[in-house]
Amino acid sequence: MELRQDQRYRLSTPVIFSVHCADLRSDFRDGRTRDISRSGVFVLTSEELPESTLVYLEIMLPSSYPESSGARLRSRGHVVRSEHDGFAVSADVPFRISADHTDESNGTIKRSVREYSTSTLSIFERK
Repeated sequence: MELRQDQRYRLSTPVIFSVHCADLRSDFRDGRTRDISRSGVFVLTSEELPESTLVYLEIMLPSSYPESSGARLRSRGHVVRSEHDGFAVSADVPFRISADHTDESNGTIKRSVREYSTSTLSIFERK
């Protein structure tokens, strides 16, 4: 029986995460996304995390411009499924997207932050 609420999109991109539970240190670890939806993400990694583990995520999206970094998706969630090659996280708070933009008039870098929207996902291939 399918329990997912939202359409998943195939996306393989770097993710940094930290875990927060009594048995695990809360240092930063890395992996790659396998797929993503508005309500969660599957992270490919060698880490085996117990269900209900609190996870903070930062997903690095690719940039269209080689000289700049892409936008980043950030969220907090909990592990709902753990497999030998990674884990699924259900987002407790909406993904937020942030990106750095250079102000051409004075060369300063500005960061914009927006809540994640369905239209943001339209650039990815449906799974």
